[in-house]
Amino acid sequence: MKYKSKNTYSTNVLQRIKDIMHKDNISVAELSRRLKSTHSATSSLLRQDNISINKLQDICSVLGYRLDIDIIKDNNTTNNDTGITPMQLQHILAYAQKVMQADSSVDVSGSIDTSVSADSNGKDGKDI
Repeated sequence: MKYKSKNTYSTNVLQRIKDIMHKDNISVAELSRRLKSTHSATSSLLRQDNISINKLQDICSVLGYRLDIDIIKDNNTTNNDTGITPMQLQHILAYAQKVMQADSSVDVSGSIDTSVSADSNGKDGKDI
């Protein structure tokens, strides 16, 4: 069995087209007439998971709209060496803040001590 993923962008755009059709009282039959297509083909087109930009432009045009596509930075993708997304980092920091507030013995007002303390053998605890 093959896994078929849905194209979320196409699904959202097609839903927007259906919303416009509903708002403007345009039936699938009327859209079919405007596209010079059959009712069956148009109905199938509106259920597709993956639709071409040209076809979307055609549909929008006959409905009296213009398709406007934009590229927006996805803030939920990683672009660093940690593999942590900005959204995950926000959750981690919020959790850490709650933990520090719950543990009154943690001093969050001062600076972080970055000095290395030596163990009983005089080593810094790192294996070289």
